[in-house]
Amino acid sequence: MFMAGTSDLNPFPFVIGFFALCGVVAAVWYVLDKRNKKERKLKMTAFAARYKLTLYEDMDTPVFTSSFGSDDGIVGGSVVGNDLCRMLASFSPLDRGYSKVVTNAATGETSVGTLYMFDYKVTTGSKDDSETNDYGIVAFRVPYHFSKIVISPADVASLLLKGLVRDRVEFESDEFNRQYIVETENRKFAFDILHAQAMSYLLALPRLYWQFNGPYIVLVQDGPFELSTVGQLIPTVQKFIELIPDYVRQDIGITPRWTSLFESAL
Repeated sequence: MFMAGTSDLNPFPFVIGFFALCGVVAAVWYVLDKRNKKERKLKMTAFAARYKLTLYEDMDTPVFTSSFGSDDGIVGGSVVGNDLCRMLASFSPLDRGYSKVVTNAATGETSVGTLYMFDYKVTTGSKDDSETNDYGIVAFRVPYHFSKIVISPADVASLLLKGLVRDRVEFESDEFNRQYIVETENRKFAFDILHAQAMSYLLALPRLYWQFNGPYIVLVQDGPFELSTVGQLIPTVQKFIELIPDYVRQDIGITPRWTSLFESAL
C-alpha cells in the first residue's frame, strides 16, 4: 500500500486553523477586557459617590504615553494623567520607565488629607528586553513634611523600590526586619516614627509599599487596588499618623501653602 510522505501534506489548512484560533482567543480577550474595564468604571463611580471624590472619566484608554528614551516620559496624554505623574515623579514606580498610562483616577478630601488614587501601567527596560507592569497607587497630601523614607515588604522590595533611597535601617524587632525593608535619608526620623507600637501596627496590616516624602504618603501595590481596600486605607493611614509621637508631629507639621490640587509640594 502506498503511503503519502509528509511532503505531500498540504499545510495550508493547518495555517488557516492556527490563525483562526488566534483570532478567537484575541476576540475573547478583547470582550473580557472591555467587560472588566466597564465593571471597574461602575465600581469607581459608586466609590467616588460614596466618598465624595472627583472621578476623571475620560481616562478609559491609554492617555499617558511617551516614546522610549524620553527624559520624563511626559508626552501628550490627559491633563490629569500628566499632572499626577509630575506631582508624584519622585515616588516609585512613577520615577522610572516610559509608555506610562494613568486610568481610573479620582481625587478628593478625606479625614487624612487630599486623596489621589489611580491605576498605573508603565514599561521599563530596553526596546529588546522590555516589561510592562500594572500597579495600584493611593497617595495622600497631608499637612506634614516628612523626610524621605520607604517602608517596603522585604520579599518584593527589590523588585519595585530598589535604589529609591540610600540607607537601609535595622530595628530592634527581628520580626519587623524580616518582614520589611526600611530605607531613608534620615535615620533619626525613621526611629522616631517607627517605634515599637508603630512596627506592631504595620506587622498586623496587609503588606504594602509605604513611601513618605514632603507632604506625601504614597502606597503602592502590584495590580489595581480593590476599592474596598482603598476605603480601608483612609483610617489605616490616619491611625499611623496618630501613632507618630506628638513632639515629632509638632516638629514636622506645616501650614499648607499649595494653591492647586496637583501642585507639587516637594
